[in-house]
Amino acid sequence: MRKLFITALFFIVAAPVISGPSLAGSYDDLLGEAMNSFKDGKVDDSLSKIGEIESLGLKAGLEMAHFLKGHCYVKKNDNGRAAVEFFKAADGGDFPLKDYAVFSLARTCHKLGKRDEAVENYERLLIEHPDSPLAQSSIMFLAQKKAAEKKHAEAVELFDLIIFSPEQGDLIEEAKYRKAKSLESLGKRAEALDAYFNLAFYHPQGKFRDPAMNKLKELSRKMKVPFPTPSREELYTRAMNYYDRGDYSSASTELYRFLKSHPHGHLSEKARLRLAVSEYKGRRLSNAYYQFKRIINSGSAGADQAQYYLSFIYGRWGRLKNAVTSLRKVLWNHPNSEFADDAAFYIGYYWDINNYKTAALKQYEEFTEKYPKSEWATNAVWRAGKIYYETGKYEDAFRVYSKAMNDLPHDDLTAYCLFWRGMSAGKLNREGDAKDSFLAVVRDFDHTYYSYRARERLKELGVDEREIEYSTSWSPSEDDLMKEADDPKDPRRLMSAHKNKYDYLLAMGFADHAKREARYLMDKASDDHRDRAELLYYLAVQDKGEYREPLRFAEARYLNAIRDGELSEYDYRVWQLAYPKGFWNHVLRYSIKYGLDPYLVLAVIREESRFNPKTLSWARAHGLMQIIPTTGRGIARMIGIRPYHSWRLYEPETNIKMGCYYLSNLIKRFNGNVYLALAAYNGGPMRVKAWLGRWKRTKGKDLDIDEFVEKIPFRETRFYVKKVMKSYNEYKRIYESSSIKKLPSSQG
Repeated sequence: MRKLFITALFFIVAAPVISGPSLAGSYDDLLGEAMNSFKDGKVDDSLSKIGEIESLGLKAGLEMAHFLKGHCYVKKNDNGRAAVEFFKAADGGDFPLKDYAVFSLARTCHKLGKRDEAVENYERLLIEHPDSPLAQSSIMFLAQKKAAEKKHAEAVELFDLIIFSPEQGDLIEEAKYRKAKSLESLGKRAEALDAYFNLAFYHPQGKFRDPAMNKLKELSRKMKVPFPTPSREELYTRAMNYYDRGDYSSASTELYRFLKSHPHGHLSEKARLRLAVSEYKGRRLSNAYYQFKRIINSGSAGADQAQYYLSFIYGRWGRLKNAVTSLRKVLWNHPNSEFADDAAFYIGYYWDINNYKTAALKQYEEFTEKYPKSEWATNAVWRAGKIYYETGKYEDAFRVYSKAMNDLPHDDLTAYCLFWRGMSAGKLNREGDAKDSFLAVVRDFDHTYYSYRARERLKELGVDEREIEYSTSWSPSEDDLMKEADDPKDPRRLMSAHKNKYDYLLAMGFADHAKREARYLMDKASDDHRDRAELLYYLAVQDKGEYREPLRFAEARYLNAIRDGELSEYDYRVWQLAYPKGFWNHVLRYSIKYGLDPYLVLAVIREESRFNPKTLSWARAHGLMQIIPTTGRGIARMIGIRPYHSWRLYEPETNIKMGCYYLSNLIKRFNGNVYLALAAYNGGPMRVKAWLGRWKRTKGKDLDIDEFVEKIPFRETRFYVKKVMKSYNEYKRIYESSSIKKLPSSQG
């Protein structure tokens, strides 16, 4: 499929000047094969194909072949030959990657020690291709050369071009640091001190933070001035930057520092509240308790929020009465607080999880009457209905769950409520209500765990499968922001050129450069089209074999679309980012060997590790399929992996092989029931066996998998089964559905 893509690409934008159709076909095929070989790391094969292109005797249009050949020589560390090929590409006719050819020539000249030629080509790139994403890298080289020549005033001007560029690239921190050094060399110590201070305090996570801090100390000593200290506002802003990023340990440190020097005032009250929350979220509960109590006793702003959070500390300490009393104080003392509905919900929640079901039901029912628009309303309905259903009060369960049908805001739990409304109707022999409930889940909450379970229930009720077909169209969306425009001044013309560059770079395996082009498109695209450019960026990230960030991006996109009811006609590439076929060759090989569906294995990997082979969990589970070393040792002995050490669990192939073997055995152990096998994979087979025994003792009937999953005592295991089964269904739908057989695989 990738070869067909590349061939089509060359017909559109890079066909050379040749004498006949047979040569055109040969050129396109050979160049496509050369690019495929290069991307797969087969440099000699790529050079061989380029040699065949050269033997065609073409008079022009070989710039792309020269560019690719130059990079083949770079891979072989033959910079002399590489420079010759880059020169031919850069000095030939126009082709989509000409700025990359000039940049590659400049870099190669630099490696060869030909600094003047390197400078000439970096300057050429800036003159001929000012809109190139490579411009900042070229400026950085030229600025560093000026600094090395002690032309620091000129270097500062060049560094400023990077620092104040509208395109906020990766080089800004480095430019700030090097500018500060040049200012210091110019004797402008005060300006240098400010520059180092800015870098040290406003880029705390950057790699230049520590060098800047050291220079700051050194320069303040030389100038015999006090070490610069941030202002009140700067200290607070710095602390909040950590807080907003979720780095609560660093936020606490900075907030303590702030409060030590500024203990009073409105900003200090805000800082103390943020400190208390940071300590709570950092699990330093005693510190958080002290800070929350101090806020409550002072009656300062945020006392309602402090009282609310205090209840969770009591809850974690197992002090139920204190937790409930703390929540009631929010309602008594702060009835108009934004946390009033939260407090009312959690009163019911604490009764619920401590098995005071009657008190919990009373609180949940009162809550939904008083706060029907609260973000917790559906959660309260879910929990109340669950209590009624599990105690056999199906009429009450149906009544409560019915509130989610029309009365309450729709959120992630609405699908749950509607599904169990259908289950309650089934218990009451109301087949029509059951069908209506399940159909509502399928219609309004597609791509959720319960939509797939609802389809199975509807099939059992004899519903025609045509009524429950998948609603999403998988037709790829056109990149209309990239369409070629007739008017030379139309911005889309430039966008189209950069999209072509992106396609070529990705096809050759230059994912980092493709990301540059996608970032450029993100900066230049209109608001209506920015999301398309962002999609291109994450496709390039995934092409590098990095899955976590693209997956997070895509998942957020389609979850928002589900909530907003905008899922129809959705771009299939988002789904392929959300459900990638990572490590596909290994997955396919060992799935076949151990009799598994490869899409089930992908679903397990997705939910266990997000395709990060170096993942290590709090429970010491390792790698893609999260295998605990003791379990791994037994598996290794069974399948003959020698030598075995726990570090081998970080090897993708080894981990997938062991995980497939283990999962296959669990499925056999539980008579082919994938739900039970997944519960055992997460929670342990002995526990699942015990849960089944309890089911038989209390229910005395055939296993109902939906009821069993909801009764799994471990929240993590219960959610794990649902997440994996949802992903499994999504994988089959994306890659097996007859409506999308035409789609290319995102990996392998």
